[in-house]
Amino acid sequence: MKIDLQDNIQRLFAQEYVNAMLSSQSDEELDMMVHKFIHTGHVVDVAQELIKLSRPSLKKNTQKAIIDAALLHDIGCFKQFVNAKFSNEVGHAKWSAEFLKNIMPDENISIETNRWHCSSPSENDLQHACFYLNYVHDADILAHVMYKSQFMDKVAKNNRLIGDDNTKDLYIDPEVETALKERRAVRYKDLKHSSFLTNMLSHLHWKFNLRLKVSKEYAQAHKIFVHFRNALVYHLIPMFYATDQEKRTIIQKILDLYTDDILNEL
Repeated sequence: MKIDLQDNIQRLFAQEYVNAMLSSQSDEELDMMVHKFIHTGHVVDVAQELIKLSRPSLKKNTQKAIIDAALLHDIGCFKQFVNAKFSNEVGHAKWSAEFLKNIMPDENISIETNRWHCSSPSENDLQHACFYLNYVHDADILAHVMYKSQFMDKVAKNNRLIGDDNTKDLYIDPEVETALKERRAVRYKDLKHSSFLTNMLSHLHWKFNLRLKVSKEYAQAHKIFVHFRNALVYHLIPMFYATDQEKRTIIQKILDLYTDDILNEL
C-alpha cells in the first residue's frame, strides 16, 4: 500500500497514524499501532482485489469510495490510542465515525461505512452506504483470517511450546459445533467456557458472515479458510502442551468438522 499525500483521505490516514506512533509510550504500544497499520494495508489490498473481480465493473468514483472507506475503517483505533482511551470494550467503529463526521461531514459514505463495518445497520440507518460497507466488511474479515494463518505459521517456526501444561486451551465449546451445523458465526454470549482453541475456531465461522458473492468466490479460489484450518491443526496445535494422543484426537475432530467442502462452499 502506497500513500499519496496529495490525496486528502490518504494524507489524513498518514497524519493520524504518525500521531499515534508518536504517542506510543512503550514497545508494546508501538507494536499495536504497527499491527493496525499493517492490517489496514491488508484490508485495502483485499478490497482492491474484490473490486477487480466485481462484475459488472465498478465505476472509478465507486472504487475510490470503497478504498477510502477501507483505508479509514480503523482510524478510530488511532484516535482512541492518542486520547488514551483505547479499549476493546469501546467500539472503535463509533470513534471512527464520530471523528470523520467532525472533520469531513460531507463524506457520508466513509462515515457510515466506518460506523457499521463491525456490525449491521438497521433499516433506520443510511442504506446508501451499505453497498460500500459490504466491501469493507468482507475485506476486513478476509484480511484478518489471512493474517492469522500467517501468524500461526510463524509460531510453528519458533518451535516453542505454547499454552499451559494442561488441555484447557484445547477445549471446544458446544456452541462452536452448534454454530457450524447452523452455518453461522459463533455467538460469544452463548459460550459456556471460552478457550484459545474455541476462539481460533470461531474465525472459521466468519466465512458465514461474508456478504458479497465476489468475497465468497475470492475466499474459495484462494482457499483462505482451508489454509487457516490447516495452519491451526498442522502448525499451531502441535505446539501446545498436551500429549501426542490428545493432540491427534483434537486435530482429527477439527478435520472431521471443518471439511474442505464446508470451508469452500459458497
